[in-house]
Amino acid sequence: MQARQTASLRIAVATTGTGGDILPFVALAQELSKIGHRVVMLVPEFHEFLVQSHGLEYTVFGTIDEFQPLLEDPDFWDERKGFGVVWKGLARTYKKQ
Repeated sequence: MQARQTASLRIAVATTGTGGDILPFVALAQELSKIGHRVVMLVPEFHEFLVQSHGLEYTVFGTIDEFQPLLEDPDFWDERKGFGVVWKGLARTYKKQ
């Protein structure tokens, strides 16, 4: 029986948070790359070194000053609303580029 070949995909992995939040996505990106996919990570500027040190392709967005208002938004800490706060913040900072 032959192994089934899968098409190579271009995958964007967007993440933010602390280093501990980003590391699982770094591991995911590494594994996807190992099986032949082209992975680009989208990470905050202040985590550029972390992703770079793992040899991954990446694009940075946002500064600490741009993320501080997200952390101060009470909805950020709500388990149902937090993703929406992050997503809106990502969209704002990425549009500037």
